[in-house]
Amino acid sequence: MNPDHLFTLLRQASKVVLIVVIFTLLFPLLLGFVLSVPSSVVLGLVSSTFILQANAVFVGVAMGLHPAMIIAVMTIFEVGAVLAIFETCDTFAMESARVRAMLEKTEKKMQTMKYLSKYGVYTLLFLPALPIIGLYSSVVIAWITRWDRRLSLLFITLGWIGMCLFLLFMKFGVLMIFL
Repeated sequence: MNPDHLFTLLRQASKVVLIVVIFTLLFPLLLGFVLSVPSSVVLGLVSSTFILQANAVFVGVAMGLHPAMIIAVMTIFEVGAVLAIFETCDTFAMESARVRAMLEKTEKKMQTMKYLSKYGVYTLLFLPALPIIGLYSSVVIAWITRWDRRLSLLFITLGWIGMCLFLLFMKFGVLMIFL
């Protein structure tokens, strides 16, 4: 194996691991420390978010966390997950000719669909809420379609926060007022 190639792979892997450690462990634990929330509770919410995605709101409520703390920890986790998935996808594109070919094919199709290439990124407001697609797949969709990363992160995050708030409102019965 080429040493430059190996170095690039290690650099990319290190970047992903660093993003994951900072956003899924360090920042949530730091927030918990500042707000005097036990680290075991914070880690419980983080691991629940990893597995249950937005439904981890119910776990946070069951653990007695303040809704703002739940939203903050879950959003920090979401940002880290989005950034890590983007970096992981980039690594696959660097390593696989098949993935690069798929991206080129998708890019050509996107050029013929001006409306989707221009406004498709706004669908990321809703994709994290869809049961089958969820958070992780919406990032891959944004990456494959090559939508602007900053906008993708923004709209995925707004959709994520919206879904978490919706579930919190549902849990506390606020939605019963409107139904």
